Amino acid sequence: MAVATVGFFDGVHIGHRYLLQKLQTMAKELNTGSVVFSFSVSPRRILHSDYIPQLLTTKEERLQLLQQTGVDRVVMLDFERLQHLTAHDFLCMIHHDYGVDTLLMGYDHRFGSDGLTAFADYEKASVGTGVGLLQMEQYAEERVSSTLIRNLLSEGNVEEANHLLGYSYCIAGKVVEGKHIGRTLGFPTANIKLLSQDKLLPMAGVYKVLVYLQNESYAGLLNIGTNPTVGNNRLSIEVYIVGFDKNIYGEPIEVHLLSFVRKECRFGSLEALQQQIKQDLASLHIRQGADF
Repeated sequence: MAVATVGFFDGVHIGHRYLLQKLQTMAKELNTGSVVFSFSVSPRRILHSDYIPQLLTTKEERLQLLQQTGVDRVVMLDFERLQHLTAHDFLCMIHHDYGVDTLLMGYDHRFGSDGLTAFADYEKASVGTGVGLLQMEQYAEERVSSTLIRNLLSEGNVEEANHLLGYSYCIAGKVVEGKHIGRTLGFPTANIKLLSQDKLLPMAGVYKVLVYLQNESYAGLLNIGTNPTVGNNRLSIEVYIVGFDKNIYGEPIEVHLLSFVRKECRFGSLEALQQQIKQDLASLHIRQGADF
């Protein structure tokens, strides 16, 4: 048999990790396995046709982060197939299909098509399912939620968002060809096409970042915006990688955001933009071969 918990776990932040640590502790005490149920697609996308995803993690990132917590098993459920199950039926399903006999619920978690809200009602619904319920207390150290982290990133507050995530927020994609404006300024940039359009982009501006490319890491400056100085009107994501100038078109790239540097703005000339980039690098003490 096994103890389990269920949720979408977008971001797998420190509040989620607190719940998952309790799950593993319980599994050891009961000498059984630990199971995390998540969903391949956000339930909100299935339930609300006008929902526009702004996710902290892709499905692949979420799965990897959940597995890294040390739980015995992570199961990605198909919410579209399960959305009509009542709380009672869902508990019966996880008991029969996955051998779950204890479910640890987050303090504010809800499940089932019957719209239960009170824990006492869930306990009544669990009768006859073979699954006992336990409710987790709120993460006591600080209030944390995926929504709060999204808001922080949308304001450019990367450092606080990273604190609540427990790791540096990551943008992943592949390198595509751009307009080569950066090269004419002496700062060639890698233009990034996101792996997922559902991924939340932080507020437009310049960020200090760590770049992972070809199994190596580099210091860098990331720009998110429309490059108003050169008259662009399309959103672009491009990173200047310190000490790196190779042809990497088509290569996978990960950019981990460390701190916000400044808002995007229009400069009077390319020379003024070039000077600002030099100042950005100098103010962050970034130099070729530098470590953060």
